[in-house]
Amino acid sequence: MTHRICVHTDDKKYCELEAEPVEFSSQSFNETITHGTKQNSDALNNQVWDDSEIIYWTNDSDYEFITLVNQEKLIKLALLESSFQTPLVIRQRKRKSADVQIRINWLKMKDEKYFTSKSILAFAGGPGKGLGGDCTMNADVLWLPRKKDAPPLTVKRAFDLGYITNYNRDFPNSTVKAYDPQHTLKHEVGGHALGMRHIEDANERLSAIMYPYYNGLRVFGTADLTYLHKLYGKAPINHKIKKMLLSRIRKGITG
Repeated sequence: MTHRICVHTDDKKYCELEAEPVEFSSQSFNETITHGTKQNSDALNNQVWDDSEIIYWTNDSDYEFITLVNQEKLIKLALLESSFQTPLVIRQRKRKSADVQIRINWLKMKDEKYFTSKSILAFAGGPGKGLGGDCTMNADVLWLPRKKDAPPLTVKRAFDLGYITNYNRDFPNSTVKAYDPQHTLKHEVGGHALGMRHIEDANERLSAIMYPYYNGLRVFGTADLTYLHKLYGKAPINHKIKKMLLSRIRKGITG
């Protein structure tokens, strides 16, 4: 059985491709638990989760520039809006046991064959057994949860902070390409892992997280929410609580 996965590349384009779950070298499916899904022609893999409770857990993998505590905070923020905007209950579990699982890895290129270069930033699968819902982030890429108004990161500053090991001293003010992990996790885990496909309307390029190109957004736009509600329904929420939660998501783990 093939699955649709979303591969994120550093030309800021998201693309989808077919993959066999058993081909993922980083994953072991010896103890795969049957994931509850139901057919939905509007969803990635034509499936959505059939249970209102979704459990996720993170592998014991590591990313040197984001602490494990902050990695967990980023994942919670990536899933928070999908949770309070729908009847879904999404929570973390420390042990690997659940009817529905979403696994999140941070792996280096040498450990994941789909990361053939640093141009492959991340990938995630839609709902389904085994691979379904899993997300893997490329740990060889520079991910920095920075403030939205932070100045560009120069190579000298990046070197001083230990993000890079060398730079051309003749151009100390050149900038380093870094990516917002919260945005990519929101697109992959808060979107694709729940069954959301891309929103390809060019008018949504600066307002939809599920637009096929990296745009750095952290909060779902109107088109994103319309799609999410179409898949799982809408949950009532107090306006003040909603405003508070959205503010928290926009702020991220910085500030």
